[in-house]
Amino acid sequence: MSLTPLGELTIGTVIPGAYGAIGLAVSDLQARVSALLAFSASVTPPSFSADFALAGQIAFNLQAAMSIGLTPPSMSAQLAIVAGLLAKLQADLSLILAIPFATAGVSAYAYDGNANAMGADVSTQFSGDTAHANALLLVVESAAVWSDFSTVFKVGP
Repeated sequence: MSLTPLGELTIGTVIPGAYGAIGLAVSDLQARVSALLAFSASVTPPSFSADFALAGQIAFNLQAAMSIGLTPPSMSAQLAIVAGLLAKLQADLSLILAIPFATAGVSAYAYDGNANAMGADVSTQFSGDTAHANALLLVVESAAVWSDFSTVFKVGP
């Protein structure tokens, strides 16, 4: 049986796989937000008075489409869809960026031994279990760090 100290870590280094994946997700979301912002800035509603000749040419097609129940989306409807997507991406990005991965103050220990020999409180949970077990013990001694920690991990029932 052994309890091996892994050192004082940040929340991000405790969960390196998730931290790396979220880093990639942040890059992807930032790229999508930039693309949607660029698209939104480049789209201007048409001036129907300037496009009147073109409108006359396509009026027949529009009337035919509407006669079978199809309504072409307006420019404002399309921009509203883009704005909605942009708001969703920005909200997702702000949630991800709010995760306190850089918070330090997490002491980590790796346990390798019998399930019922991890210490009195833990061993009670495994009372008769003599099977081999591995565990990761994360210790936080600061209330502020615990608060940040609880945004990433389930810390209560």
